[in-house]
Amino acid sequence: MIKISNLSKHFILHNQNSAVIPVMDQAEFSVAEGECVALVGQSGAGKSTLMRMIYGNYLAHNGAIWIGETNVVGATAREIIDLRRKTLGYVSQFLRVVPRVPTRDVVAEVYDYPALLLDEPTASLDVKNRSIVLGLVESAKARGAAIIGIFHDEAARDQVCDRVIDVTQYTPKAA
Repeated sequence: MIKISNLSKHFILHNQNSAVIPVMDQAEFSVAEGECVALVGQSGAGKSTLMRMIYGNYLAHNGAIWIGETNVVGATAREIIDLRRKTLGYVSQFLRVVPRVPTRDVVAEVYDYPALLLDEPTASLDVKNRSIVLGLVESAKARGAAIIGIFHDEAARDQVCDRVIDVTQYTPKAA
């Protein structure tokens, strides 16, 4: 359902004489239907950058990101919008700043998507709501969703994730 191939990304600092900062090099993995994969690595390792590339918010400079039959790399804006409407749900850790919208409601909104991206879905939740959100993730897996998540909560990660990918393996080596 989700396949990442030879994916690379760099940022250009235009106000710094167009300095190029490589941040990801040759990322390669896949996520099957009904599988939840956790992205791990220290802060700044590229977890959120990778999620933003998969969602189409950041452009990759090389490689492919397949979500079903759509390659996000090189997809048109219309194709990205269609992908988000029908196939790819995203729950950001920043959505919980919306007043009076509980995280569990945000997760429930994307529950039916065939592919899900979860960025810290249990951060700052009380025990009851954390349990509800993890139950939604487990249910999404059971119905066949392919899920990629960032979970700093190790117990939550252990409960719902089938495997872990350390993104530091894709960090470009210093010259």
